[in-house]
Amino acid sequence: MQEFASADDAHRHPLSYLDVTVNGEAQASLLSVLNRHVHTIGNELLGIPVKLRQAPAAYHSTEQGEMDGPPSLVSLRLVARNSEASLLGSYTNTFLHAQAVSTWQAMMEAGRPCFLLVIDGSLDDALEPLATFFSQVEEYLHQHPEQ
Repeated sequence: MQEFASADDAHRHPLSYLDVTVNGEAQASLLSVLNRHVHTIGNELLGIPVKLRQAPAAYHSTEQGEMDGPPSLVSLRLVARNSEASLLGSYTNTFLHAQAVSTWQAMMEAGRPCFLLVIDGSLDDALEPLATFFSQVEEYLHQHPEQ
């Protein structure tokens, strides 16, 4: 995100939209924490719309808007190395990882600011570190409102 914010003025668009996409099945507690922080950061501190999505389902219904939408979008994608086993079939997490990486690559190739955060463990393991990270972002934005 720092790279996006420091782009030279000729290529810079003011940030006007924040997308956070969680790849895989996340517990309600993680989604609740993310929802609270993402809306505080986007809506309250930056004054921009935000979208918290779960993938891969969201890729089928809303990804085109991320690819071809406003140039001032920033997207953060989360994927965990370990994910829950599929209830139907014998799918491994290889498919989930491939889709997370390929959509991130497509965004980058389209010139869209997109960041892929790979969690070493499961999404459940990331609750506390993600809450801390987003709290620190909120604190930074409170201290630097001009950002």
